[in-house]
Formats: sequence, C-alpha cells, structure tokens
Amino acid sequence: MRRRSGWSAPFAAVFLAACAADGISGGPQPASLSSSAEATPAALWQLPSQQCRAGDPTDCAQTNSYVMQTRNGSLIVMDGGSMHDAQYLRQFLTDHSDSTPHVAAWFISHPHVDHVGALTKILQDGKYKPELAVHIDRIYGSMLPADTVAKYPWPEAGPEEVQTVNAFETAVTAINAVVTEVEAGQVIVIDNVTIEILAAKNLEITWNVVNNSSVVMRVSDGTKSILFTGDLGSEASQKLLKSRFASRLKADYLQVSHHGQKGADRAFYDVVAPTYCLWPTPRAVWNLPTTKTTLDWMSQMGVLRHYRQFDGLVGIDTLTRASRRSPPPR
Repeated sequence: MRRRSGWSAPFAAVFLAACAADGISGGPQPASLSSSAEATPAALWQLPSQQCRAGDPTDCAQTNSYVMQTRNGSLIVMDGGSMHDAQYLRQFLTDHSDSTPHVAAWFISHPHVDHVGALTKILQDGKYKPELAVHIDRIYGSMLPADTVAKYPWPEAGPEEVQTVNAFETAVTAINAVVTEVEAGQVIVIDNVTIEILAAKNLEITWNVVNNSSVVMRVSDGTKSILFTGDLGSEASQKLLKSRFASRLKADYLQVSHHGQKGADRAFYDVVAPTYCLWPTPRAVWNLPTTKTTLDWMSQMGVLRHYRQFDGLVGIDTLTRASRRSPPPR
C-alpha cells in the first residue's frame, strides 16, 4: 500500500506550533466556540451497527461509524464501521450526496475490522462493480505496518488484526489509491470544519499496539467541538496527557474510547470534560462492568446526555442537512 506524507488542495493543512496554555501559536487558528453567531453548524451522525441478531435490531455487534456534513455539503467519514455496515453506509452517503456518493475526506482511526471493514469492502466493491463505487477525495490515517502488528499481537484480537491490515492494504493498492499519513500537530480544514490531529501512531507502545495507535482528532465547526478517540488505550491516553497537545483535548462532545470500556484513563476524560458523550457501544458491551465504570465517571463529571449506538441512528445539528432522499432503512 502506498502512503502519502504530503497533502494538497482542496484541503488546507498546517502544523501546530507548541501549544501554549492560552491557545495555539503559528498557523491559522482552529474554529472555536466564540465564532460569530452566523456560524453554520456541521451535521453529525452516529451510525448504528448493521450486524444484528435476527428480530432484534438492538442486539448488534460493535462498530464505529460517524459522518459529518459541512456547511457547503461536503461529507467527512470517521472510520465507517465493519464490512457488515458497508451497504448501509454507502446508501447513507448516497442519500446525502447530490448524485453519486462523494466523500471529501475519510479518516481512519486505526485498522481494526469494526472501524475499517466498511471502507475495505466499499473499495473492493467499487473496483469490480462501478455502480457501487464511492468517490473519495482523500483517505487519511496513521497506519501501522502489518509486520509491526504481527510482531506485537494483542491476545484479545487474535490473528484477525493482521488479516484486517492486509485486507485493507490490498483493497487500497488494488485501486491505486493512497492513504495520506497524518501527524500530531496537523490541522486540516474542510469548509467550516477544522480537524486537529492530536495523536497518531505510537510505535514505542507495543502493548495493545493497534488501539494505542488510534488517531485522536478534535473536530470543530465554530459552534461545537467533538473529540474522536477511536479505541485509544490507557497507555496512549497517558502519553497524550503529557504532550503539548493536552490543552486541545477539551471538547463539547466525546466519542468514548474503545466503545466505552478498557479504553482511556479517567484522568484523560477529566481533561476532555465533555458535556455530551457519543457511545459506539452495543447493548452487550453497555452492560459490562467495565463500561459501567466509564459511565460512572461521566456521571460524576456532569455529562448531560449520552448518545448510544444501539439506540439507532443519531443526528446532531441535522435540521439544515436533511437527506436528499428518504432515510436509508435499518
């Protein structure tokens, strides 16, 4: 798989200088909550899992899939979910595009099957069935080499980890695509949406290596901010807290790490101090003691509302971003 370290139009990108306590110096300022009252919010959707037990749409496998639509209608995907979610996601993107599905930027937090499986299948399908193709301007990620993943296996994942990385790399290479490598400190601007990369792969953390190399992104549109954490583990969350980007972690919305359990530390969440939580969490995981611990932390921090994957499609600031067609079926 080819990896591209640079970037070009239509995206503006800069590197953050060292973060001072009062903000960021160097380069354009990210969008903030103090922007003008005329700021138009970007729509955000949390998509539900499509791998569900027959007859029970709430008994589903875990997935991690988010779509944003900018002021000018550009679509941004965060992960996209598993291969079982590909058809639903493709239809969703079609319904929010003018004609054929078109994604301005697709961000991969890390190559686990419940995060990158849908994109892998969409790329595979598009190669052999042009009518199923999704036009993607740019794929962003911070990809670990397959041999690194194989060298440091995570017992809870098994051989599927390496298989997922290989399948994704094969799908990208087969269509002569590239993954643009992101780095901590990079800022990407798409219309009115600013994406700050706060963390990328951590080659020095060899335990739970794929999850601990999750890309952490702070996304803002001038009216709200969202922190996407992928499956960030305890070790990487501690590293980020000690980095110069810790002051940028505060956000209105938090995508809770690792589906809500065995993810980032309490100290990390204290710094984020979210008002709302996005839970890419199936009912079975929601009921685990480790998830309840995270939920207790959020309650103690005064989180006002929880958006859960198993409750179905969630839309935030979507009134001005209605589907151009009827909503896709569950």
